[in-house]
Amino acid sequence: MKAVWKFEFEIDDNIEIEMPVDAEILYVDIQIQRRGSFMDGDPPTKEVPCIWARADLDRPKVKRKFRLAGTGHPLPDMGLQHLGSFKMSQDWLVFHLFEAV
Repeated sequence: MKAVWKFEFEIDDNIEIEMPVDAEILYVDIQIQRRGSFMDGDPPTKEVPCIWARADLDRPKVKRKFRLAGTGHPLPDMGLQHLGSFKMSQDWLVFHLFEAV
């Protein structure tokens, strides 16, 4: 049965994420996650980039390839489909996520 699932990823130029074969990407953004406390020496929150997709987790998995670029950064001249853009670091950084097609 399909449901909406979250797939976290790291900030990098080239990203591969294993997803069910027919996963439909719905949304791209960051999620603020609580962690530790000030007493641990870590910031109390972390910005985690995520893709939300409608998928059946029982379906076979495939690795999907993505390209992440900051505003003003070069992009290769190859087939890329824009999936979404998101802000980080109190809106100082804007990233744009594309999937190789």
